[in-house]
Amino acid sequence: MNKNWLVACFLVLFLAYTIRLWRSTTTNIPGPVAAKYTSLYRIWLLLGGNGPMNYAKLHERYGPVVRTGPNHVSLSDSSVISTVYDVKNRFLKSRFYDVFRPLYKGDPLDTVFTTQDVARNKRMKIDLVKNMTGCAPLFHEEIKESVDVFVQEMKGKVGESLDISYWAFYWSFDVTFALIFGCHFGYMRSHSDFNRWIYTFKTITSYAAMLGQIPEWCSWTLANDGVMSFARRFQTFPDPTQGFLAATRNDADDKNEQHTEAVNILFETFFAAAAEVAVTLGTVFYCLLTNPAAYERLVVELRTKISNEVETRDSRSYLNAVIKESLRVYSSNSPPMERVVPKDGMETNGYHLPGGTIVSVPQYVAHRDIKVWGEDAKQFKPERWIEADEPTLKRMDNNFLAFGKGTRVCVGRDLSLLELRTCLTGILQNFDLEFASKDKLPKITMYWMIDHIGFNVVASKVKR
Repeated sequence: MNKNWLVACFLVLFLAYTIRLWRSTTTNIPGPVAAKYTSLYRIWLLLGGNGPMNYAKLHERYGPVVRTGPNHVSLSDSSVISTVYDVKNRFLKSRFYDVFRPLYKGDPLDTVFTTQDVARNKRMKIDLVKNMTGCAPLFHEEIKESVDVFVQEMKGKVGESLDISYWAFYWSFDVTFALIFGCHFGYMRSHSDFNRWIYTFKTITSYAAMLGQIPEWCSWTLANDGVMSFARRFQTFPDPTQGFLAATRNDADDKNEQHTEAVNILFETFFAAAAEVAVTLGTVFYCLLTNPAAYERLVVELRTKISNEVETRDSRSYLNAVIKESLRVYSSNSPPMERVVPKDGMETNGYHLPGGTIVSVPQYVAHRDIKVWGEDAKQFKPERWIEADEPTLKRMDNNFLAFGKGTRVCVGRDLSLLELRTCLTGILQNFDLEFASKDKLPKITMYWMIDHIGFNVVASKVKR
């Protein structure tokens, strides 16, 4: 009896996979055999935190169009970026983003990042930008004060080994908390992840990146009603009238809208933007410390030519070039940005992809395309952003995916860059950094965001 049941189960599974393969839109696309039958293959690609590198290896082996699942195709040809991530929104977001939706009153809530509704995305962006514009003077002040705290706390650690990756999170979470609620949370002064939010965030987003590969199999989401209860707590903080959340609360028409906007702000800024700024800050430090010539050139610029943040806005400054190049080499988000091919299909490199096929251009792969970036595409070279002529610079900008593309570009991009410029200027004007041990460099993993494990450095005061 048991044997018969096993045979029956095997036949059912075999039939199901045969039907799935027959209905698959990617059977003629080159790629691993396993990818024909199951999306679990895409989870395997991410295991070990080597997803971006694994995608690069697939394209090296199979070419510019690679099947990565029964209905998933990865593209490495940079010429398709303007098509897949076009400003007309013909290629909508896939269900990968569903697992990142927070819950509100038991139901998944769309955010600027997760929504597949183009009109809704536009409305939410307008609301966020409107409130961000009104809070701009506050943002500048809070960021500068937070950097001053960072510098003061670092002075007490001179000569000691510290994990700069975690300190980047301490600072970013503190400054973001101040921007939202009008007060600091206390990570910097405690020098610790005292409530384990940073650890929890890293863990949850890593799992979410993998679960997003099989969204049809799970209803799991990144957050729950606990986010909403946390949002209500801002009313008990010292000066809630000063933060970004308060500005939105005052602008909302009704209580339900207040709560909905609160969840959106918490998700988009605290749980997303704060982490991305922290990760990028750690990445910039890593790129500088592993490239001494770039480090030396930057500190010379910061300590002799640039006296304040306003001057660092020059797009051709070395500081901006370092930030941009760090994001090119190690994008903060690792999984590909998935889009759904519209019903009229897509032609690329001799292949027809029918409507409904899920496609993506992996950032890690696109940012190493020698047709765009040159033969030294794999090298960290900030000078490329300064020395390039206008046509080359335009080509690079058009293929730069770190902040998204098209109408789905990151709404907090300018704020994030302001934070990064201000923090890097403050730290490197006051301290020299070096690896605590040159024999033990950080381990890099890439699930949802890049993580530098064991990124221990020693700081010394700059001699004036």
